[in-house]
Amino acid sequence: MKVGAARLTSGIVAAAFAAATMAGACAEPELAETVPTESVPAQPPAGHAPPLLPLDAADFAPSQVRLEAGSKRTGDELADVERCEPCHTEVVRAWRSSAHALASFQNPLYRASIESFREARGAEASRFCGGCHDPAPLVDGAMDAEIQPDDPRARAGVTCSVCHTAVEVRPGGNAAYTLAAEPLEIPDFADEASIARHKRQVTPEPLRTAALCGSCHKAFLGEHTGHPHFISGADDMLPWKRSAYAGSSAERVDEPIAKAACRDCHMPLEEPRDYDAAADDGALASHRFAGAHTLLAA
Repeated sequence: MKVGAARLTSGIVAAAFAAATMAGACAEPELAETVPTESVPAQPPAGHAPPLLPLDAADFAPSQVRLEAGSKRTGDELADVERCEPCHTEVVRAWRSSAHALASFQNPLYRASIESFREARGAEASRFCGGCHDPAPLVDGAMDAEIQPDDPRARAGVTCSVCHTAVEVRPGGNAAYTLAAEPLEIPDFADEASIARHKRQVTPEPLRTAALCGSCHKAFLGEHTGHPHFISGADDMLPWKRSAYAGSSAERVDEPIAKAACRDCHMPLEEPRDYDAAADDGALASHRFAGAHTLLAA
């Protein structure tokens, strides 16, 4: 009986609290009485910088993409996956079935979305999309004009040369990465020094980090895209950072979970079916990027 009474009392208290909370939520706020306007300064206190949103990159605004000084990159080079295929047959085969390979205008979902955006906001504003979906036409300035249906750059998606030459990433999202100035060098197998340079070039510091994925898998809208306010968009990084996989236990107390970043789940090691120079001890990181837009696989 005591337990039942305690539960009843607890239920009554919870119900009363909920009712009071809802009443407060529905009531018209009286900000003038509860928060005097003079207590909210128009400017931050002296010595404190105002909070800043990510700044637009100068070259491709409103996309955040940057190129290193003296860049020699072109859209044709970024779109060219075939030159990688002779040595990385398995990687390219897997990539062709991925959402990265189908990220551009050949993706019917994306195409409908960006063409609607371009019609409403103009071609130049669509650079915002291009940093993550269309790096090849973006770096050539082709995003600023009508996209031709036979343009291979507009069907390239996110290619080898994008991820493997991203030498710097930033936390803002909207394609917040910087591409190396030099194009990928195809090595001479008779020259060990050439092979060594190639290996260094295709493994920039951000490559195996979650931050590289986050440079595109985080997006926002704002005045720079023709919207009146800041609007947070897709953000795969925040849920991961708040999860046990990133080492956080603030939201979920559970059995211990081994830490895992993006590539641990989306690029698991697999045994290659064909020759690939990147295979290490018979294993290769999958470039199918499983787990994204399963509809595209059909």
